[in-house]
Amino acid sequence: MTGTSPTSCGRSCASATVPAMPPERGGVMTTAPVGRARRAAIVWDVVEEHLSEADFLWAQWERLLEAPDHSLAEVREDDEPRLTAHLEGLIVGGHQVATRLLLPLLEGGQDMPRVCAAASALLGATDTDWLETLLERLPEGDEDLVQGLARALELSGREDVSAALLRRLPELAPERQSVVLDVLCRRQSDPGDILARMAGAAAPLKAAAVRAARFAPLALATDLVRQGLAAEEEAVRLAALETGLWRGLPAAWVACRSAIPAGGTQARLGLFALAVGGTAKDLEQVVASTREASLREEAVWALGFSGRLAAAEALLGVLKEDGSPLAAESFAAITGLPLRTPFVEEVEEPEPDVREPGEDTEEAVRAAEAPRGLLPAPAVVAHQVQVAEAERWWARERGRFSAEGRFLYGHPHGAQALLAALEGAPMRRRPALCLEVAIRSEGHCVIEPRAWTSVQHPRAKALSQVRPRNLAVTFEGLRAR
Repeated sequence: MTGTSPTSCGRSCASATVPAMPPERGGVMTTAPVGRARRAAIVWDVVEEHLSEADFLWAQWERLLEAPDHSLAEVREDDEPRLTAHLEGLIVGGHQVATRLLLPLLEGGQDMPRVCAAASALLGATDTDWLETLLERLPEGDEDLVQGLARALELSGREDVSAALLRRLPELAPERQSVVLDVLCRRQSDPGDILARMAGAAAPLKAAAVRAARFAPLALATDLVRQGLAAEEEAVRLAALETGLWRGLPAAWVACRSAIPAGGTQARLGLFALAVGGTAKDLEQVVASTREASLREEAVWALGFSGRLAAAEALLGVLKEDGSPLAAESFAAITGLPLRTPFVEEVEEPEPDVREPGEDTEEAVRAAEAPRGLLPAPAVVAHQVQVAEAERWWARERGRFSAEGRFLYGHPHGAQALLAALEGAPMRRRPALCLEVAIRSEGHCVIEPRAWTSVQHPRAKALSQVRPRNLAVTFEGLRAR
C-alpha cells in the first residue's frame, strides 16, 4: 500500500533557498570555492501549517471514505491529493521536523487524526527510519495514540511493516495484539501460526484472530471459523461469518440464513449475502424481511446489491409505500434510475440531534457497543423522492431487465459494470461491492475500502482476470467445478 504521495507542492513549501550570485571583482566574474551544500533553512510557520492542514484533511478524508455523497473518483482527484501534499510537506523537513514537531505528538494526549498525520510522515521519512520508534509507543500509548499509529501503519506502503509487527506481536498485551492483528489483516498479511495459539483467548483477541485468518492458510482459517461460529460472543461470531464468507466456507454460508433473526451487524451481513449470492428462495427471504420493522432498513439496503429484477420490483413497492430515499437509492443501484430532478428533489439536512453527556438513549448505547463489521450501516443522501415520476420511468425501462439476469446501475452485471461502480458509486456502498468482489474472485482481487484511493484504483483492475462464471453463480456455486 502507498503511504504518502510526494508532490512538488510539499517540497517547495517546506523550505526555500535563493541561489547565490557569483561575486564581481573589477568587472570580472569569479566563482566561489566549491564547498558542502548548505541545507535549506526550515520555515517553521509553513511546516506547522502543513501539520494543521494534514490534521484537518485527515479527519475529512476518513469521513469521505464512507460518505453517501462522494465517489472514489472524487476523493482520489481532490481531497486525497491535498492531504498527501501536506504530508509530503512534513516529510521533506527531515530529521529536524521529525524531532522538533512530530515525535512529541506521539507522547499521548493528541486527537487521532493528528497522530495519523505525524506517524504517516515519520513512516515516509527518507533520512531516518522511525519505524521501531513508532512501534515502541504501541504497548503503553493511550487509545487515540494507538489507533492513530495503527491507522498509519496499515496505510504505509513500506514492505517491512508487517514483518516488524509480527516480531512485536508476542510481547504485547492481548488488547494491543488485537490492534496489531487488525493492522495485519488490512495490510493483507498472513499472521502465521500465532493465530492457532489465540483460539482460547478473550473475545476481542479471538475475534481479531478470526478476522486475520482471511489471509492465513485455508486449514487454519477453516478451524478458526468453525470455532468462531459456535462462540458465545457476538463479535467472534461476526468475525467468523465474515472470514468464512471471504474464504468460501460452506459453514459460513449456512450460518448466514440463521444470522438474520439475530439482528444487528450479523443480520446486515446475512441479508447482504443472501441478496447477492443466494438463490431465488434466499432473495424471497430478504424481500420478506422488508416487512419486519426491525429488519426493514437493512433488508432494503441489501436488496440494492442483489441486481435482480425481483429485488427492483420489491424496492419499488417500498418506495410507493413511504417514499423512502433509501429504497430509491437501492432501486437506482439496480435499475440506473437517475437520482436527480425530476425523480428526486433536494431537501435540507435535519439538524443533528446533539445530546448532553449522559443523555444517550438505550438504543444509541446498544449501537455503540455493537461490533463493527465489514459493512457499514445504511446511509444515503436525504432527498424527496417523486414517486410518480419514478413509476413512469420504470414503466418505460422495465422491458430491458430480465428475471434471470443481474444488473448494476442499469447495466448487465459483470466485470466492467463492477469496475464502473467501484469508481463512481457512493463511497458508502463500496465496502459491500468490495466484499462481493473478494468472494467472487476467491481472494484474487482484494480491495481494502479504507486504503488510500490511489491504491484501491489500480487493485480493482484485477477484476478483469476473474472468470465470468464466478461473477454469475451463487456463492455456494463458486465451490462447484
